[in-house]
Amino acid sequence: EAARGFRPRVDRTYTDPRSRIVIDDAKTYFSSRQEKYDVIVSEPSNPWVSGVASLFSSEFYGLISHYLKDDGLLVQWLQLYEFNDGLLASILSAITTQFPNYVVYQTDNANILVVASHRSKLDPLAPTIFDSPALKAELARVGINRIDDLRAHRIGSRAVLEPLFASYNAPTNSDYRPYVDQQAPRARFLGSNAQALVTLTSAPLPLLEMLDPAHGAPAIALTAIADVDRVIHWHRAQRAYALLLGEPDLPSADFNLRDEVALLNATYQQCDGELLTQSWEAAVFRIAVEVIAQLRAEQSRQLWQRLGQSACARTASPLTQRWLALYAAVGQRDGMAMQNEALALISAGKRDSANPERYVYLLACAMLGALANGQPQAALEAWSRYGAKRWNPNTVNVHLRLLLSTALFRATETTSIRH
Repeated sequence: EAARGFRPRVDRTYTDPRSRIVIDDAKTYFSSRQEKYDVIVSEPSNPWVSGVASLFSSEFYGLISHYLKDDGLLVQWLQLYEFNDGLLASILSAITTQFPNYVVYQTDNANILVVASHRSKLDPLAPTIFDSPALKAELARVGINRIDDLRAHRIGSRAVLEPLFASYNAPTNSDYRPYVDQQAPRARFLGSNAQALVTLTSAPLPLLEMLDPAHGAPAIALTAIADVDRVIHWHRAQRAYALLLGEPDLPSADFNLRDEVALLNATYQQCDGELLTQSWEAAVFRIAVEVIAQLRAEQSRQLWQRLGQSACARTASPLTQRWLALYAAVGQRDGMAMQNEALALISAGKRDSANPERYVYLLACAMLGALANGQPQAALEAWSRYGAKRWNPNTVNVHLRLLLSTALFRATETTSIRH
């Protein structure tokens, strides 16, 4: 009766002749029946609610896996607010005890959906979903009008995220070791969150794209306007790209690169004085951090070709020229060039070593380039030489943590295969 208050959003629950509402304990219900389903969607209350954590345990996933068809899907909702990374890792570990493959999507910046399967590979998203008028209308209501809009909500697969989750050293949530039941109330009380995960999609480097080939290049076009980091950053990047190439301005409700774009356009013909040169370099770095990962290779090539022809670029020092070469390499997803240029800049640039943001960017470029080039040991060596003395691996930002955990995982995997 209370759920009727959410109509018309839930209208078909009550009007579709295929719909049946059953009020029962989920474990009891499944145990008493022998039906198999195409999809099981689990969206219980928050895990900190008393008794609910058992619906995120390996035993529960083992139970419901018996009631899925061989090609069936489990869709698990999880909130990121009043939560933490260890709890998230514990639940994902529980899922993988029963489902060898999953992909994580964000619905917004505070909630995710885990789509899990018994099969080793999930089918790609299909545009045929828009053939259903009713579903098309529902998706349009939340700003999803084409398949690229839906892909923009993808965070990553088990292949790319498992090393990151493993780095939190959280036990698998189990009825016999109820980690979530014990720790979730604490996370709620402290007001912590696990939202670092969603920032991976808007990282200054194309982390997910280069670590997870299935992730795909940035969208050609998005119509979605949603409270999702990747969508917001994509629209900002497209506007900056258009303005820097002299194209017509694009509408945007949120554009934070206005000053940088204005400076770069103003110095295209003339660049006088050391102070102006430094401001130009800072503006270029900000554009690189905010824009490159959201552009496709051809767009990036055009952008850096344009900026390379500016007056400040033509008179830049050899060190600055290396930075421009690094940005171009990132834009082309050239792992070898990223690795080489970044390591050369770390070695040569005392000024950059004193700037934490630039230093992290260079180290991340070197590690990502090495991983994309199939050299996890080289990524570990870069961390050992340039990162380990500065940061605790358990407290670095999530972008470096993903790179380090991936390097450790892949290096171990490579060693095991050789043995």
